[in-house]
Amino acid sequence: MISNNEIEDALRGAILLAGQNDRVIIKYPNGPRPELPYTAIYKLSGSKPIDDWEVLNKNTNQVETYGYREFVFQLDFYGDNALDEASRVQGRLFSQTVREALKINVPCSILDATALNNQPVLLDAEFEDRVTFDVTLMVAQEDGSTSEDLGYFDTVNTNWTNEPN
Repeated sequence: MISNNEIEDALRGAILLAGQNDRVIIKYPNGPRPELPYTAIYKLSGSKPIDDWEVLNKNTNQVETYGYREFVFQLDFYGDNALDEASRVQGRLFSQTVREALKINVPCSILDATALNNQPVLLDAEFEDRVTFDVTLMVAQEDGSTSEDLGYFDTVNTNWTNEPN
């Protein structure tokens, strides 16, 4: 199973490649703020298992689970270049170069990005530029590493009760 940290790190790498901000952080409550400008990634949701499938690995006799999950992340851009950086990242996330870089670390694809939302924030009696949008990823989170032994057998002996002697 691919961990949430691996997914966040892969998205962070894609945003670093797509944009110009060199400060891209995973946003945690009460975490320290970096120097402006910066980009923050915040996981909003992940989906439940839907239509997972199982495959019998005949080499190990283990049943392996595979399945996709949707993850929604909020991207927040802070600083004087917030609107330009958000526009740049949003446009380049769908480029082949960024998609390939994202896929190298985690088997996933970008499904959607919402419209930019310009939300200046009042901070210390001044407005700070902040732009936000959401990104939806489809991740092959169950990658076959989750497995179980269901007691596979390859032969069955039968004894028919109505068989003539």
